[in-house]
Amino acid sequence: MSRRLLHLIILLLILSAPIFAQERAFWSVKPLQPKKSVYWITASYFEASEEFASAGFRRDLFRVATTDETSFPVTDARFIDRLVGLHYEYGYSRKLTLVGYLGYRGIVTTYTETDFPQGIPTFLSKSITSSGFTDLWIWGRYELLNPSKLKFPFRLATQVGVKLPTGDILAPVALGTGMLDYDARLLGELTFFLNRIPAYLLFDTGYRLRGGDYKNQALYRAEVGISAAEEVQFRVGFSGIASLGDLNTLIGIGEIPRPAATRPLNILGDERYGQILLGLQANFSPTFAVLIDYQRRLYGNATFVGDSIHLAFAFLR
Repeated sequence: MSRRLLHLIILLLILSAPIFAQERAFWSVKPLQPKKSVYWITASYFEASEEFASAGFRRDLFRVATTDETSFPVTDARFIDRLVGLHYEYGYSRKLTLVGYLGYRGIVTTYTETDFPQGIPTFLSKSITSSGFTDLWIWGRYELLNPSKLKFPFRLATQVGVKLPTGDILAPVALGTGMLDYDARLLGELTFFLNRIPAYLLFDTGYRLRGGDYKNQALYRAEVGISAAEEVQFRVGFSGIASLGDLNTLIGIGEIPRPAATRPLNILGDERYGQILLGLQANFSPTFAVLIDYQRRLYGNATFVGDSIHLAFAFLR
């Protein structure tokens, strides 16, 4: 997505949102009212031409040294990840909200493979594509504290979930792990005013227990939002994932040199990264909102380096 198109979308969101006061809609800390539902239709685009090695330094994508450490068999690599999904929430009771997510993912990666038959360099263009459903996540979110019980507007909730192995593990690039995962999170939100302008601060921290040989992960996120107008909000955030211990199943093509035909491409391995978020939300009505986010990875280990654009349409019923 070009910057000019991104700027046009943001401008249209600001100009076309209705002029009335509107609370920040559809956030994950606040429980839904019983029998109410929220549907998020989401789409994202991620592109990378660089990666963070397992040691943490930045390099060209898939640029793994050969055994003599003097040449690099892969050049001009590019990785594209397109994802559309449905995030659904249902208010089961006054404090309990049920949540589910399922996506459909399309992976395209291209690179040039260099070989040296009889000492003569040969350059071969390679392409790997894969598409299909992701693993299915199901959570339950329970409210622990709400502002009515405190002297300041703070809300606290816990969320626990399980990942079901619905992703295709036999695809050219595996779209699932084939294992059950579990996670537990603590969610908090504080609302306040900055010079009479509504604002909020939220956090999300958790732990993911992964099946198989994958490393367990720590999850974290913090976000600050402010109302740029009565119906438009801007957000700045930081989030990340940290696989714990030694990284075994590496993201990318791995760091053990091997022939291209046997070099696996992993997108669901062990990794660490931190990323910044810039976002905008336009509330068109009490039951409809549009969100657009930009994310950039700042550091990491065994992970891609790139930019992503996220678009979401939220419907409350």
